[in-house]
Amino acid sequence: MKLPPLPPLVGPLIEGSVTWDKISDISYTTVGYLLCCHLVLENYIEAFVGANMRSGLSIENARLTFSQKLSIIESWELPEQYNFMASLKHLNALRNKLGHNIRTVISENELLPLVQFLEKVRGDKLEKRDALSVLEAYTGTVGAYMACAYVVAKEGPQQDLRASFEKWAVSHMDLTRVSDAPHNEA
Repeated sequence: MKLPPLPPLVGPLIEGSVTWDKISDISYTTVGYLLCCHLVLENYIEAFVGANMRSGLSIENARLTFSQKLSIIESWELPEQYNFMASLKHLNALRNKLGHNIRTVISENELLPLVQFLEKVRGDKLEKRDALSVLEAYTGTVGAYMACAYVVAKEGPQQDLRASFEKWAVSHMDLTRVSDAPHNEA
């Protein structure tokens, strides 16, 4: 699907004349997918923090930034293999980079902290290293961990983590089957 063009950016002033800088070669798919992954993980963080607050307190009205929400959960003691805090901060930095420069291209090297986290969790090399595959695997892995932690916080520590994960995975699989389109660049 061809997307409608975006208006040009303000270009440099050349010999006293304003110029306009046409926007082209933007990967709307990668940009949009990264932003959506960021939003999904932010949703899990908000739910987890909210589930761990005393009754009557709310995080929603605080209007915290993603970094501030991360700082709230940073003291959460995660097993080293599953400690995603540094890679999640990196994902936020990538999102901020995209938010301030529309021409940002996400290289394989820029995804390295996410790849390293995934390889640590999986115990083997990640074969697909394109941006969409890495973002999908990363968001699914961190999302599953956060979802299970949320279930335990809401339903109690007696909750079986495997059962929580399976409940999440079934929901996730049902959702992805409906929108399981190939990752095409727009």
